[in-house]
Amino acid sequence: MRHLNYLVLLVKLKIYSSAGSSYGVLYAVSTVSASRY
Repeated sequence: MRHLNYLVLLVKLKIYSSAGSSYGVLYAVSTVSASRY
């Protein structure tokens, strides 16, 4: 299931980057970092 989560993250990053929202990218990264622990 880890691979699926990674795929979802890539899609999120693509959406955020295309929207030009650097805040969205930071939020996604912090969410993944929190879910790792």
